[in-house]
Amino acid sequence: MSRIRYYTDFAQDMVTSPETRELPSDYQWLPQTTAQRVGDRLIATVCRWVGRAVIAPVWHYHVVGLAKLRQAPQGIFLYANHTQPVGDAFMPLVLGGRRQTYVIAAPSNLSVPVMGKLVPRGGGLVLPSTRRQLVQFNQVVASVIAAGAMVTVYPEAHVWPYATQIRPFVPGAFHYPVATQAPVFVQTNVYTRRHGRPRITAYIDGPIVPDQHLSQPAQRRQLAAAVAVQMKQRAALSDASYIEYRRKEE
Repeated sequence: MSRIRYYTDFAQDMVTSPETRELPSDYQWLPQTTAQRVGDRLIATVCRWVGRAVIAPVWHYHVVGLAKLRQAPQGIFLYANHTQPVGDAFMPLVLGGRRQTYVIAAPSNLSVPVMGKLVPRGGGLVLPSTRRQLVQFNQVVASVIAAGAMVTVYPEAHVWPYATQIRPFVPGAFHYPVATQAPVFVQTNVYTRRHGRPRITAYIDGPIVPDQHLSQPAQRRQLAAAVAVQMKQRAALSDASYIEYRRKEE
């Protein structure tokens, strides 16, 4: 039986978020020493094991189209609907396999007890706090894509647990693939009936590539529209509403 949650706008946070932290001016997104690189790799590997051994079975994940990600020869972006507070942190590492995997994350994640310290060590690329950091951040994203990594982006503003609708995307979410001219893949979590919590089927679609004949703003709009269409087509396959979201004025 579905539970009902009310919202006033699509940018509303449905999960209590910790305090947003401002990044220090000397914040480093990538490890600077060999020891740091080895440590980060180990943490990412452990997180991947946790995802495979615990998260996927408990949350009943089934993936369709995983080979599309694994066979991509270059750096790629994965855009996913944001519907699992815990699973969305671990599953990109599982989906990425041996490929170096990163997840663009909000600064508030750094304030999560215990796990907050592991976010940047396990592949979290925390969004910058200042314009100067934004330039550095964009350079970091471009460098990991050039190195063949997978970068996961959640274009919806906040995580809405078990949401079966696709919400409007955050402005600027498609800056990265246009700036790097890297292909975009789409992951849509679809919820179907089973005893207890619904089964999650993660559909992988793509690649979608920017049209270089268009201006950069037009390319961003093109990618956003194509990803939205793909997500909505897959989300329509959901037949289980574990949590139902309704506008408050209803």
